[in-house]
Amino acid sequence: MATSKSSVESKSPAFVYRDGIGLQGTPLTCDGPGLASDLVFIASAYALLAKDIAKLTKQAAGRRQILATQETLALLGRAGEAMRPRVLPSTFGRPFNLGDFRIELISSGYLPGAAALFVEGGEKACLYVGRFCRESLWEAVIPAEVRKAAAVCLEATFADPRIVFPPRREVLEELRDFAHRAAEAEKPVVLFVSSTAPLDVLATTVAPLKVRAHGALLPFLDRLSALNAHPPRVIRYAEKVAPGEVLLWPVGEGDSPRLDAFPAKATAWVSGHAADPMRLSRPVVDRIFPVSNQASHAELIRFILETGCGEVALYHGYAEPFAEALRGQGLMAYVLESPRQMNLLAP
Repeated sequence: MATSKSSVESKSPAFVYRDGIGLQGTPLTCDGPGLASDLVFIASAYALLAKDIAKLTKQAAGRRQILATQETLALLGRAGEAMRPRVLPSTFGRPFNLGDFRIELISSGYLPGAAALFVEGGEKACLYVGRFCRESLWEAVIPAEVRKAAAVCLEATFADPRIVFPPRREVLEELRDFAHRAAEAEKPVVLFVSSTAPLDVLATTVAPLKVRAHGALLPFLDRLSALNAHPPRVIRYAEKVAPGEVLLWPVGEGDSPRLDAFPAKATAWVSGHAADPMRLSRPVVDRIFPVSNQASHAELIRFILETGCGEVALYHGYAEPFAEALRGQGLMAYVLESPRQMNLLAP
């Protein structure tokens, strides 16, 4: 584990890094394979690296049991099916005991089935959140829940105070208007997105326009759509996009010669990173729509305050400067080393 230097380092932290994020004094590891005898909590379908999935699905996975919602397993596809024999059944709001600890899954609002882990017992109540979204983009998703806890662990992807998200529903409405105006002008529409974007939400937003998607995006999009009561119809891109159609294209593939065939296209970048002024790599587009299913700096601060915690563990993104700012407010804040720079489902 690597923690930031602080006058509070002498205190024992609630969270440690051990091939995932572990809770001190428990056999729990979050979003990583952990130790061979651990109970592994998987917060969402985007929480694990491919190498972590391999450890958790192979036959020599040790005595590890897995804690995850049914929706998360479904979104993991074949990997989720391989894990099912070792999964402890659990749903939101139904606590169970693990030795002297009381454990409960609560909604994080990040994806369908995405969960936070609330643990009571021992010296302090702990809340592992990872990624969460205060204003969920899925109408059927239970809003993110807050519990009082002494220590919390959060992902800090958008923790820079310069990153501000407009109201998400308003941005989606603006995206719908942009796509439909382009369609009326008989232009194809290309939306540059990341593989972790809420792809089914975007497809539903531009309906009833026909939507196509790059092949790298389709497997996870199909699994998301399967959880949707009214799934959007998305077609695999096959070198052609007609005027008035929408194409979902992975960021990083934007200079592909295949797109040069559509010189009159309308283009947009749909991503939380579009709101990050420090982001150096940006696609050249007509419009940007800064929308994300992860929390902004302001949402993270509000969440921390509502938990009443005195300790915050952070990883990824702007973790170090955010931890420094929190220490300035008197909190015990530290950064955990984490290799989660790339997710399982990236193209």
